[in-house]
Amino acid sequence: MRSLARLLPLSLLLVAAACAAPDASDDQSAASAQTAGDPRAALAKDAKAVTLSKDRKDTTVAAPKKIASVLKALEGAAEPASGAPRCPSRFTLEILGEGGTSIAELRSCAVGQGALKVGTDWYLVPVAEGAVLAAFDGEQAIGDLLWGATSMKTPDGDGAGAQDLELWKKGFDLDAVPTETPSEPLPRCPPMMTFDFLKGTEKLASIALQCPKNENDTKTLASITAGGKTRWSTFDIARVFSGGF
Repeated sequence: MRSLARLLPLSLLLVAAACAAPDASDDQSAASAQTAGDPRAALAKDAKAVTLSKDRKDTTVAAPKKIASVLKALEGAAEPASGAPRCPSRFTLEILGEGGTSIAELRSCAVGQGALKVGTDWYLVPVAEGAVLAAFDGEQAIGDLLWGATSMKTPDGDGAGAQDLELWKKGFDLDAVPTETPSEPLPRCPPMMTFDFLKGTEKLASIALQCPKNENDTKTLASITAGGKTRWSTFDIARVFSGGF
C-alpha cells in the first residue's frame, strides 16, 4: 500500500490518517450471522459474492447489502436432507467466498423452498424467492463492478496484491450505484492518481481520483471505467488509511 500511497499529496495523507477511523463492517457482518449450530451461520461472514443461474444466464452480485439480502431470504428452519434434490432447478445460487471459491449452493425446485448444500451436507430451507431475485435486478453497485479483482497497478507499474487491494476498495461505498455523470463540476486539474483493478492479467476497471476541492478534504470524485462505460462516485481516502500507512 505504501508504494501507491506515495503517489498522493503528503498533506492529504496526513489529513486522511488523522480522520481515519477503524472500519467496523466486518464486525457488523459477523454479528448478523445466525446461531452457531445453523449450517448457514458462517455464510454471513464468509460470503463475498453470490451468483444466480436462471434462464441460462449467470449474474453475480458482490455488494455487501445485496449479499446480505440474499442470505436473509434463506432464513428459517433448516431440515437435513438425504442428498441433492431430484428435480429440475428453477434457479440456483452459488455462494462464493474469498478468491471466488464456492462455499455453498442452493437449488430452488419449488416456490418457497430450496435445497442448500454446505460442505457435503444438504438441507431443506425456506426461500423468499422475490427477495432473492430482487437482489440481482437493477443497476450494478460498485462492489459488483469490482468483484473478481486480484491486484491493482498504476500506469508507472506500481502495484499492490490482494491484501492491499481490499484496503483500497474501502475508499468506495461498495453498495453505492455509480452515476453516469459527476455529482459536481470536475476540478480544473488533472487526476491526482489513477490505477487499474486487475483480474489476473485482465483489466477489470480503471479508476481516476480527481484532485479534491481543498487540501483538507479526503473525499473526492472518482471515475470508474469498466465494460467500456465510465461512471462516477465518491472515494474517501481516509477509509483506505484507517489502519495507518
